[in-house]
Amino acid sequence: HALPIHAFYAPTLSKFAPGVSNSQPAFEHMLSILEDYPYFIQAVAPGEAIRIEVNAAICKLNVIAYSPHSERIIATFPVAVGSPEHESPILRGAVTQIRWNPDWIPPNSYWARNEHYTPPGPKNPLGKVRMNIAADYYIHGTNNEASVGSQVSHGCIRMKLKDVLQLAMGLQELYGLHHDNVDVMHSWTPLTVGLKQGVPVSLIYNPVYIDQANLVIYPDSYKNQPDLKKIIYDTLLKGNILTSQIDESKIAELAEHASPRRQIIPIDGLFIGGTRQRMVDLGRVIRPSVTWVKDGSAEALTLPN
Repeated sequence: HALPIHAFYAPTLSKFAPGVSNSQPAFEHMLSILEDYPYFIQAVAPGEAIRIEVNAAICKLNVIAYSPHSERIIATFPVAVGSPEHESPILRGAVTQIRWNPDWIPPNSYWARNEHYTPPGPKNPLGKVRMNIAADYYIHGTNNEASVGSQVSHGCIRMKLKDVLQLAMGLQELYGLHHDNVDVMHSWTPLTVGLKQGVPVSLIYNPVYIDQANLVIYPDSYKNQPDLKKIIYDTLLKGNILTSQIDESKIAELAEHASPRRQIIPIDGLFIGGTRQRMVDLGRVIRPSVTWVKDGSAEALTLPN
Protein backbone atom coordinates (compact mmCIF):
# COMPACT_ATOMS: atom_id res chain seq x y z
CA HIS A 1 0.00 0.00 0.00
CA ALA A 2 1.20 3.50 -0.79
CA LEU A 3 2.11 5.63 2.17
CA PRO A 4 -0.02 8.73 2.85
CA ILE A 5 1.07 11.70 0.82
CA HIS A 6 2.06 13.65 3.95
CA ALA A 7 4.51 10.89 4.84
CA PHE A 8 6.47 11.77 1.72
CA TYR A 9 6.06 15.52 1.53
CA ALA A 10 6.47 16.45 5.18
CA PRO A 11 10.08 15.22 5.48
CA THR A 12 10.98 16.75 2.12
CA LEU A 13 9.44 20.11 2.94
CA SER A 14 11.16 20.03 6.30
CA LYS A 15 14.48 19.86 4.46
CA PHE A 16 13.57 23.04 2.62
CA ALA A 17 12.42 24.70 5.83
CA PRO A 18 14.47 23.27 8.73
CA GLY A 19 12.88 23.78 12.12
CA VAL A 20 9.51 24.71 10.68
CA SER A 21 6.56 23.06 12.39
CA ASN A 22 3.85 21.28 10.40
CA SER A 23 1.32 23.50 12.14
CA GLN A 24 2.61 26.67 10.56
CA PRO A 25 0.23 28.11 7.94
CA ALA A 26 2.81 28.35 5.14
CA PHE A 27 3.85 24.73 5.63
CA GLU A 28 0.24 23.57 5.69
CA HIS A 29 -0.45 25.59 2.56
CA MET A 30 2.30 23.80 0.65
CA LEU A 31 0.97 20.44 1.81
CA SER A 32 -2.56 21.37 0.77
CA ILE A 33 -1.31 22.17 -2.74
CA LEU A 34 0.29 18.75 -3.01
CA GLU A 35 -1.88 16.40 -1.01
CA ASP A 36 -4.13 15.34 -3.89
CA TYR A 37 -1.20 14.05 -5.94
CA PRO A 38 0.73 10.78 -5.55
CA TYR A 39 4.39 11.31 -4.90
CA PHE A 40 5.89 9.63 -7.96
CA ILE A 41 9.20 8.57 -6.41
CA GLN A 42 7.41 5.85 -4.46
CA ALA A 43 6.83 4.14 -7.83
CA VAL A 44 10.55 3.97 -8.63
CA ALA A 45 11.81 0.41 -8.09
CA PRO A 46 15.37 -0.53 -7.07
CA GLY A 47 17.62 -0.48 -10.11
CA GLU A 48 15.46 2.02 -11.97
CA ALA A 49 16.35 5.58 -12.93
CA ILE A 50 14.19 8.49 -14.05
CA ARG A 51 13.92 10.24 -17.37
CA ILE A 52 11.54 12.93 -18.61
CA GLU A 53 9.77 13.12 -21.94
CA VAL A 54 7.84 16.18 -23.12
CA ASN A 55 5.57 15.84 -26.14
CA ALA A 56 4.98 19.32 -27.50
CA ALA A 57 2.25 18.13 -29.87
CA ILE A 58 -0.06 17.15 -26.99
CA CYS A 59 1.26 19.39 -24.17
CA LYS A 60 2.13 16.51 -21.84
CA LEU A 61 5.17 15.74 -19.69
CA ASN A 62 5.80 12.11 -18.74
CA VAL A 63 8.05 10.97 -15.91
CA ILE A 64 9.41 7.58 -16.93
CA ALA A 65 11.09 5.00 -14.70
CA TYR A 66 13.48 2.89 -16.74
CA SER A 67 16.00 0.08 -16.42
CA PRO A 68 18.15 -1.71 -19.04
CA HIS A 69 15.21 -4.00 -19.80
CA SER A 70 12.05 -1.93 -19.47
CA GLU A 71 10.47 1.45 -18.91
CA ARG A 72 7.10 2.70 -17.72
CA ILE A 73 5.34 5.99 -17.19
CA ILE A 74 4.90 6.76 -13.50
CA ALA A 75 3.53 10.30 -13.70
CA THR A 76 2.02 12.58 -16.35
CA PHE A 77 1.57 16.34 -16.08
CA PRO A 78 -0.03 18.93 -18.37
CA VAL A 79 2.39 21.58 -19.61
CA ALA A 80 2.49 24.68 -21.77
CA VAL A 81 4.93 24.44 -24.67
CA GLY A 82 6.16 26.69 -27.44
CA SER A 83 3.69 28.37 -29.74
CA PRO A 84 3.76 27.66 -33.50
CA GLU A 85 5.72 30.92 -33.83
CA HIS A 86 8.20 29.92 -31.10
CA GLU A 87 8.31 26.12 -31.26
CA SER A 88 9.72 23.99 -28.48
CA PRO A 89 12.61 22.31 -30.31
CA ILE A 90 13.10 18.59 -30.70
CA LEU A 91 16.15 17.94 -28.54
CA ARG A 92 17.78 15.78 -25.90
CA GLY A 93 19.09 17.41 -22.75
CA ALA A 94 19.31 16.79 -19.04
CA VAL A 95 18.29 18.37 -15.76
CA THR A 96 21.52 18.77 -13.80
CA GLN A 97 20.38 21.29 -11.19
CA ILE A 98 17.28 22.77 -9.63
CA ARG A 99 17.04 26.51 -9.12
CA TRP A 100 14.55 27.47 -6.42
CA ASN A 101 13.16 31.02 -6.51
CA PRO A 102 14.88 31.94 -9.77
CA ASP A 103 15.26 35.38 -11.23
CA TRP A 104 14.46 35.98 -14.89
CA ILE A 105 16.87 37.55 -17.34
CA PRO A 106 15.20 38.28 -20.70
CA PRO A 107 16.87 36.33 -23.50
CA ASN A 108 18.58 38.01 -26.40
CA SER A 109 15.58 37.47 -28.66
CA TYR A 110 13.41 39.85 -30.63
CA TRP A 111 10.25 38.93 -28.72
CA ALA A 112 11.96 39.94 -25.43
CA ARG A 113 13.29 43.27 -26.66
CA ASN A 114 10.98 45.26 -24.36
CA GLU A 115 11.17 42.94 -21.37
CA HIS A 116 13.11 43.67 -18.19
CA TYR A 117 14.95 41.75 -15.51
CA THR A 118 12.55 40.29 -12.93
CA PRO A 119 13.79 39.28 -9.46
CA PRO A 120 12.41 36.25 -7.59
CA GLY A 121 8.83 36.79 -6.51
CA PRO A 122 5.19 36.28 -7.45
CA LYS A 123 5.55 38.35 -10.65
CA ASN A 124 8.42 36.26 -11.95
CA PRO A 125 7.38 34.36 -15.11
CA LEU A 126 9.47 31.33 -14.03
CA GLY A 127 7.48 30.86 -10.84
CA LYS A 128 8.89 29.04 -7.84
CA VAL A 129 11.41 26.76 -9.53
CA ARG A 130 13.39 26.33 -12.74
CA MET A 131 15.15 23.25 -14.13
CA ASN A 132 17.54 23.72 -17.03
CA ILE A 133 17.18 21.32 -19.99
CA ALA A 134 19.59 22.86 -22.49
CA ALA A 135 20.87 26.33 -23.34
CA ASP A 136 17.96 28.80 -23.04
CA TYR A 137 15.36 26.04 -22.50
CA TYR A 138 13.87 25.22 -19.10
CA ILE A 139 11.15 23.35 -17.29
CA HIS A 140 9.73 25.89 -14.86
CA GLY A 141 6.73 27.18 -12.96
CA THR A 142 4.63 30.08 -14.14
CA ASN A 143 2.73 33.11 -12.93
CA ASN A 144 0.08 32.33 -15.54
CA GLU A 145 -1.31 28.87 -14.78
CA ALA A 146 -4.19 29.34 -17.23
CA SER A 147 -1.65 28.93 -20.04
CA VAL A 148 -0.79 25.36 -19.03
CA GLY A 149 -2.13 22.84 -21.52
CA SER A 150 -1.58 25.13 -24.51
CA GLN A 151 1.07 25.93 -27.09
CA VAL A 152 1.72 29.49 -25.99
CA SER A 153 5.25 29.82 -24.58
CA HIS A 154 8.42 31.00 -26.29
CA GLY A 155 9.82 27.46 -26.29
CA CYS A 156 10.20 26.61 -22.60
CA ILE A 157 8.04 24.13 -20.69
CA ARG A 158 5.66 25.67 -18.13
CA MET A 159 4.02 23.70 -15.31
CA LYS A 160 1.45 24.44 -12.65
CA LEU A 161 2.80 25.10 -9.15
CA LYS A 162 1.57 21.83 -7.64
CA ASP A 163 3.08 19.85 -10.54
CA VAL A 164 6.43 21.58 -10.83
CA LEU A 165 6.91 21.32 -7.06
CA GLN A 166 6.28 17.60 -7.18
CA LEU A 167 8.67 17.13 -10.10
CA ALA A 168 11.45 19.24 -8.59
CA MET A 169 11.06 17.73 -5.11
CA GLY A 170 11.03 14.23 -6.55
CA LEU A 171 14.23 14.76 -8.54
CA GLN A 172 15.88 16.41 -5.55
CA GLU A 173 14.82 13.58 -3.26
CA LEU A 174 16.26 11.00 -5.65
CA TYR A 175 19.42 12.72 -6.85
CA GLY A 176 19.98 15.94 -4.89
CA LEU A 177 23.45 16.82 -3.62
CA HIS A 178 24.13 18.45 -0.27
CA HIS A 179 22.97 22.05 -0.20
CA ASP A 180 22.58 24.98 2.16
CA ASN A 181 19.59 24.96 4.49
CA VAL A 182 17.58 27.74 2.91
CA ASP A 183 13.87 28.19 3.58
CA VAL A 184 12.80 28.35 -0.06
CA MET A 185 9.14 27.62 0.63
CA HIS A 186 8.51 30.51 3.02
CA SER A 187 10.57 33.08 1.16
CA TRP A 188 11.81 34.05 -2.27
CA THR A 189 15.44 33.40 -1.31
CA PRO A 190 17.24 31.74 -4.27
CA LEU A 191 18.84 28.33 -3.88
CA THR A 192 20.57 26.10 -6.42
CA VAL A 193 20.62 22.35 -5.77
CA GLY A 194 22.88 20.22 -7.95
CA LEU A 195 21.98 16.66 -8.88
CA LYS A 196 24.46 13.81 -8.53
CA GLN A 197 23.42 12.56 -11.95
CA GLY A 198 21.74 14.30 -14.82
CA VAL A 199 18.11 13.36 -15.44
CA PRO A 200 17.67 12.83 -19.20
CA VAL A 201 15.03 14.99 -20.89
CA SER A 202 13.65 14.42 -24.38
CA LEU A 203 11.58 17.05 -26.14
CA ILE A 204 9.60 15.31 -28.86
CA TYR A 205 6.81 16.19 -31.24
CA ASN A 206 4.38 13.35 -31.93
CA PRO A 207 0.70 14.16 -32.54
CA VAL A 208 -0.36 10.49 -32.48
CA TYR A 209 -0.45 8.13 -29.50
CA ILE A 210 -2.35 5.15 -28.11
CA ASP A 211 -4.57 5.60 -25.07
CA GLN A 212 -5.80 2.19 -23.94
CA ALA A 213 -8.04 0.92 -26.79
CA ASN A 214 -8.02 4.17 -28.76
CA LEU A 215 -5.79 5.89 -31.26
CA VAL A 216 -5.57 9.60 -30.43
CA ILE A 217 -4.58 12.10 -33.12
CA TYR A 218 -3.82 15.74 -32.30
CA PRO A 219 -3.63 18.49 -34.92
CA ASP A 220 -0.16 19.15 -36.32
CA SER A 221 0.14 22.69 -34.97
CA TYR A 222 3.83 22.98 -35.86
CA LYS A 223 3.21 21.73 -39.43
CA ASN A 224 6.30 19.51 -39.33
CA GLN A 225 4.73 16.05 -39.70
CA PRO A 226 3.90 15.79 -43.42
CA ASP A 227 3.46 11.99 -43.45
CA LEU A 228 0.63 11.40 -40.95
CA LYS A 229 -0.06 7.97 -42.43
CA LYS A 230 3.45 6.77 -41.57
CA ILE A 231 3.20 8.24 -38.07
CA ILE A 232 -0.06 6.36 -37.47
CA TYR A 233 1.46 3.07 -38.62
CA ASP A 234 4.61 3.64 -36.55
CA THR A 235 2.49 4.37 -33.47
CA LEU A 236 0.44 1.21 -33.97
CA LEU A 237 3.61 -0.85 -34.37
CA LYS A 238 5.08 0.56 -31.17
CA GLY A 239 1.83 -0.36 -29.46
CA ASN A 240 2.25 -3.98 -30.62
CA ILE A 241 -0.73 -3.68 -32.97
CA LEU A 242 -0.66 -6.16 -35.88
CA THR A 243 -0.65 -3.65 -38.71
CA SER A 244 -0.97 -6.32 -41.42
CA GLN A 245 -4.59 -6.70 -40.32
CA ILE A 246 -5.31 -2.96 -40.45
CA ASP A 247 -7.56 -1.64 -43.20
CA GLU A 248 -5.22 0.64 -45.14
CA SER A 249 -8.09 2.64 -46.61
CA LYS A 250 -9.19 3.72 -43.13
CA ILE A 251 -5.67 4.89 -42.25
CA ALA A 252 -5.51 6.74 -45.57
CA GLU A 253 -8.87 8.38 -44.79
CA LEU A 254 -7.60 9.59 -41.42
CA ALA A 255 -4.35 10.91 -42.90
CA GLU A 256 -5.97 12.60 -45.88
CA HIS A 257 -8.64 14.39 -43.86
CA ALA A 258 -6.67 15.35 -40.78
CA SER A 259 -8.82 17.36 -38.37
CA PRO A 260 -7.87 20.66 -36.74
CA ARG A 261 -9.23 19.15 -33.51
CA ARG A 262 -8.21 16.20 -31.35
CA GLN A 263 -9.61 12.87 -32.58
CA ILE A 264 -10.21 9.66 -30.63
CA ILE A 265 -10.48 6.55 -32.81
CA PRO A 266 -11.27 3.04 -31.45
CA ILE A 267 -8.44 0.82 -32.68
CA ASP A 268 -10.71 -2.20 -33.14
CA GLY A 269 -12.59 -0.34 -35.85
CA LEU A 270 -9.42 0.03 -37.93
CA PHE A 271 -9.08 -3.70 -38.60
CA ILE A 272 -10.07 -5.30 -41.89
CA GLY A 273 -13.62 -6.59 -41.66
CA GLY A 274 -14.28 -4.64 -38.48
CA THR A 275 -17.71 -3.29 -37.74
CA ARG A 276 -18.54 0.30 -38.49
CA GLN A 277 -16.37 2.30 -36.15
CA ARG A 278 -17.06 5.41 -34.19
CA MET A 279 -14.61 8.28 -34.06
CA VAL A 280 -14.99 11.21 -31.69
CA ASP A 281 -13.85 14.53 -33.07
CA LEU A 282 -13.94 17.57 -30.83
CA GLY A 283 -14.35 19.81 -33.85
CA ARG A 284 -17.19 20.35 -36.28
CA VAL A 285 -15.37 19.66 -39.54
CA ILE A 286 -17.48 17.94 -42.20
CA ARG A 287 -15.35 15.76 -44.46
CA PRO A 288 -16.12 14.09 -47.76
CA SER A 289 -17.13 10.39 -47.77
CA VAL A 290 -18.08 10.36 -44.09
CA THR A 291 -21.34 10.68 -42.23
CA TRP A 292 -21.73 13.01 -39.27
CA VAL A 293 -24.21 12.27 -36.49
CA LYS A 294 -24.78 14.56 -33.51
CA ASP A 295 -23.71 12.91 -30.24
CA GLY A 296 -24.14 15.18 -27.25
CA SER A 297 -21.62 17.98 -27.20
CA ALA A 298 -19.20 16.15 -29.49
CA GLU A 299 -19.65 14.71 -32.96
CA ALA A 300 -19.88 11.04 -33.88
CA LEU A 301 -18.27 10.01 -37.13
CA THR A 302 -18.77 6.76 -39.01
CA LEU A 303 -16.27 5.65 -41.62
CA PRO A 304 -17.19 3.24 -44.41
CA ASN A 305 -16.11 -0.37 -43.92
